[in-house]
Amino acid sequence: HYEGNGPPPLDEAFYLALATKREDRFDIFGGCPGAVVSLLYLAAEALLYTSRGMGENLFLEAESYRLTVEQQETQAKLEYQTMLVMFPVLAARQAFFDTQGALDGAPPPPTARMLDVVISRCDAPLTWLWELEWPEGTRFFIYDKCEKTRHDHEGLLEQLQGLAGRGEMFHHFVEETSEYMTAECTAYLTHITAHVQRQDVALYTMFMHDDGPRHLKPDFLNMVLRAMGQGNLDVGFLNLAHERYAGISTPCLRQVHELTFGEPLGGLVTTYCCAHMLVHRDRVLARSPQFWEQTLSLVHDAPHARPPADGSSSSPICSIGKKPCYVMEYMWHIMFGEPAFLPKREDDRRLPVFLQWEGGRAT
Repeated sequence: HYEGNGPPPLDEAFYLALATKREDRFDIFGGCPGAVVSLLYLAAEALLYTSRGMGENLFLEAESYRLTVEQQETQAKLEYQTMLVMFPVLAARQAFFDTQGALDGAPPPPTARMLDVVISRCDAPLTWLWELEWPEGTRFFIYDKCEKTRHDHEGLLEQLQGLAGRGEMFHHFVEETSEYMTAECTAYLTHITAHVQRQDVALYTMFMHDDGPRHLKPDFLNMVLRAMGQGNLDVGFLNLAHERYAGISTPCLRQVHELTFGEPLGGLVTTYCCAHMLVHRDRVLARSPQFWEQTLSLVHDAPHARPPADGSSSSPICSIGKKPCYVMEYMWHIMFGEPAFLPKREDDRRLPVFLQWEGGRAT
């Protein structure tokens, strides 16, 4: 990891830091000092984003272990040098200082419009939202997609009562065409087009389904929210799900990519499942209002779900039935400025270290 060749071992670092007692860690340190010190430095750095006091305490603990070895007599100094050769002790220590300095020098977070949460809803309960640490001033936009919940405003208010006093609530109903089920696409794109036109795009917009915990880990999401609320988050795009698609390039995907972006797809596409993501305002505004309007029309009209207009085939190029949004799941990250072959979080060095974590199934 510290040489740029692998992901940070966050699972191991946090097991050591949070699942063991200090006296037990000291015993482990006696058997493998380099691993213990390096992992504690890593955990300390990651915690600076969300729990600074805990991170600084872990750093001091790691320092005490390192100094225990460094300040021993001559023979033990050989052990200290061996520890430095075998483990990235000094690199991990410096990474802590670098992150601490970067966070101290960051501008303060905005006082308004930090986060908009856009939820495409059908019939899954929303009570899971109650447990999360939403930043002050969060705005929740619920876009109902199903006829059966269209008039159930009282039921929605009951599901959102645990968020009372923690943000503003907005409820919309998105009409489906009689021909297609457009899933989250029309909810997300309706929100984007409206807010871009009104110049009312929050610093971050979070897009999720109502059944979010099926696809993402709430504890991971909570770390993101905690860092955001403390002004310690600086990402352009972050996929929040824990399941990942295999890299693909199909005739269907190539056609929809060209319809969306006006250019051919150059290689394989891969991303995380199911369109749960956090997007910075700059990434939304990097596309023109016309782009978002045309993409919304593309989903409504769904030419990729129809047989070719020239009569060359009786079947559509995309075998997606009445669900034209399905193929768009593979391209949200491209719309928001990411490469088609989206790196895994654990391999993405652009992300802060505490977000370089997979935490789920690979495919």
